[in-house]
Amino acid sequence: KTTQKRRSKRHNQAKAEAMSEKTTTYRIDEDCQQFRQQADEWMTSFASDLENTYQQQQAREAAGKTAVAELEQHAAVLKERMAAQEAEAEAEAGKVAELEKKLAEMELLKTQVLPEKVAKVQEKQRELERRNQEMLEEIAKIHKNKDYQISELTKGLLFFKQRLGLEFRTKDQGLAIMFKYIDYNQPDKFFSITVHVDENSRYQLVESDVVIPNMPSLLNSLNENNQFGRFVQSVRRAFVSIVNGSGSD
Repeated sequence: KTTQKRRSKRHNQAKAEAMSEKTTTYRIDEDCQQFRQQADEWMTSFASDLENTYQQQQAREAAGKTAVAELEQHAAVLKERMAAQEAEAEAEAGKVAELEKKLAEMELLKTQVLPEKVAKVQEKQRELERRNQEMLEEIAKIHKNKDYQISELTKGLLFFKQRLGLEFRTKDQGLAIMFKYIDYNQPDKFFSITVHVDENSRYQLVESDVVIPNMPSLLNSLNENNQFGRFVQSVRRAFVSIVNGSGSD
């Protein structure tokens, strides 16, 4: 009976350990599934954020270029006005010199008429100098604002370049999209793809450092949905997968 009890006890212990192992395996599978779900949600959110950021950057860049062009045009008008007023001031100064020369011959008029005219001319000249100074200050503000606009436009691109390893460059053939952090062994190595928009306003592939088998499908989706950020994300994912020989990035 004692032997039978021991066998029964060992059997129950083995059964309990098997049940515990199954429970642990189930929990691990469940945790893995939750992790994959969270990763998919993060990638979807990242693609949306990237698309929004890129579109906002394009809008800010276009608005900045328009503002800079308007400021430069305004500055050119101000410079023309300033030049005209400087010419006017020089002409007035010449008149003053001519009047002063005649003062010696017109002693009588000097005490009655000329002082008033001279004072008016001098006051006008001071007014012109004041206006010229204001215009110079306004031009300085315009240049300062222009520099600020250009600085703001570069911040978004610097963020992508420094934090995400993403860079855009304009080439003769089209737009080059360049990635870092693709090759796990060489994270600073650049991989690029170049696309251009044809006469029918459709994106076409020019060249790619890595052959992506489903590139025609990616281009079709881009041309149908115009979601450039999602296209960039898909290309990067394909680069990482192909370069590192894995199924995900």
